[in-house]
Amino acid sequence: MFDSALRKNMVFSRHNLATDSSFNEFNAIFCRNPLKFFDRTVQERAHQVLYESLDQFGVLGLTQGETLEQAPTSNRFEAFDQENNLYRKIA
Repeated sequence: MFDSALRKNMVFSRHNLATDSSFNEFNAIFCRNPLKFFDRTVQERAHQVLYESLDQFGVLGLTQGETLEQAPTSNRFEAFDQENNLYRKIA
């Protein structure tokens, strides 16, 4: 999986994007699948929580087919690696 030297600096956690707020500033967040199950209001809230949870220049990984195009925070990210659906927080 991950080298133990890297793993000791990682945090794996459950987080409810629909109800929880930001609880740290992370260098990377990988959000796999939940956004497509939310209605528009909850999606917007989730995008804001993800934005607030990332450190400056942090990387957000989304599931294939998900995008930040319609997110209220879209202008605060740049496509970092479109093939792998990675975005970098720039503002």
